[in-house]
Amino acid sequence: MGSVDMWAQLVVTPTSWGTKLKWSCHYPPKPGKSQPPQSDYPAEPVTYDLVLVRRDGARTVAGSWTWTGGETLGLDASSAVPIADVERVEITLDGEDTAVAAASLT
Repeated sequence: MGSVDMWAQLVVTPTSWGTKLKWSCHYPPKPGKSQPPQSDYPAEPVTYDLVLVRRDGARTVAGSWTWTGGETLGLDASSAVPIADVERVEITLDGEDTAVAAASLT
């Protein structure tokens, strides 16, 4: 995805019914503002997916949100996928497979 200036804080919690996720994201300049040179970041509101990648490679979208500027704080989602089956968590642009941020749970 080139050089996207984004990072996230994520808390993953096992539950009796699956996995609970809480996260906050920090982004590049507001949509429509001047983007850094060599940035592939879209200059408009952007929709993201929070994706659970299982150990067998299967992908499950646990949540989606739209960024329109500033930080995105206090996002929550849950999934029936047990935490023991999750290899990593990725943030992707909506409908894409390439991660703009990722964290391994192994």
